[in-house]
Amino acid sequence: TEDRASQHRGESLEGASTIRAFRAEGMFIDGNMAVLERNLRSYYLNVASNRWLALRLEALGAIIVLLASLLAVLSDSVSAGLGGLS
Repeated sequence: TEDRASQHRGESLEGASTIRAFRAEGMFIDGNMAVLERNLRSYYLNVASNRWLALRLEALGAIIVLLASLLAVLSDSVSAGLGGLS
């Protein structure tokens, strides 16, 4: 399905001559701004939550790598090759 912003824009472009004939440009501009704002609000929340998740996953990965390297260095029973693989 098509999002509301694209649908509103397409309908406004198709009926541009009718909108101008009835001098309703201001109403359609206001409607377009409202639809765009609603669309961008959800997009911003999506981007922010994706960034939040990416930051946490990167930190978790760094901690796992740190622990694996510390265990490989501090353990006496791990060879240099096996420590490099970890």
